[in-house]
Amino acid sequence: MQSLQVNHSDSLLGRVKEHFQSTGVYARRRQPVYEEQEKIILPFIRQTVSPGSRILEIGGGSGYFLDSIARSCGNRNLVNLEIVPHVYREQVNQNTLLVGGAAQRLPFTKESFDHVVAVNLLHHLVSMRRNSSKNQCSRAIGEMLRVTKKKGHILILERCNRHRFFSAVIFYATFLLALSKLNLSFMGVGKGVIVSFLTPYEIHETMTEGNRVKICCERTSPQKVSFRKKATLLMSQEDICVLIGRKKES
Repeated sequence: MQSLQVNHSDSLLGRVKEHFQSTGVYARRRQPVYEEQEKIILPFIRQTVSPGSRILEIGGGSGYFLDSIARSCGNRNLVNLEIVPHVYREQVNQNTLLVGGAAQRLPFTKESFDHVVAVNLLHHLVSMRRNSSKNQCSRAIGEMLRVTKKKGHILILERCNRHRFFSAVIFYATFLLALSKLNLSFMGVGKGVIVSFLTPYEIHETMTEGNRVKICCERTSPQKVSFRKKATLLMSQEDICVLIGRKKES
């Protein structure tokens, strides 16, 4: 990690980009990953969209989820923002506009979208320390709010860990292993991947900070974990959190 001594943030961003460039699973994805949770989001969008609604997904990969929205709601104003867009040139839905950019600095004007969606995005927004990684998530949610129209909706589906302490241990463990070019494959963490899981409460806290959002729906479901994960304790209590908020007018 040669740039650690000079530009920490650029170095970690490079690792994130490398991860999403090197794995093909996101580009090949065509089916729901969290079917139960996605069945909460899709009916909500169907009830709240109009024919001209603009929908943005941040980090949508192949665009499979935007395609699910299109098939469910008949909407064609779809935008997928990807940090490595060249990897995902072949979108599942040809009506999806693929745009390059980062979640913390969205390349859109304020109040551009009626719905902004993020599926399993936040735990990939990492910095050199745990607290600064949380700040990255806060910046991303702030950007989501900025580009969402008044009375528009922010929809987050995120893999979480119920324990802040265990989440912090996982972050520093993956950070050190990334420097050593090792991995935690038995825990579902690939080589060079650094993850910073939030608790469901931390996502709620960040979303509602500043009284900018009214929570419309909040569901937390335990995720089935393997025996190996249970044995480590660190990932023994994973959750899948769905949080839907409506941006207030003022």
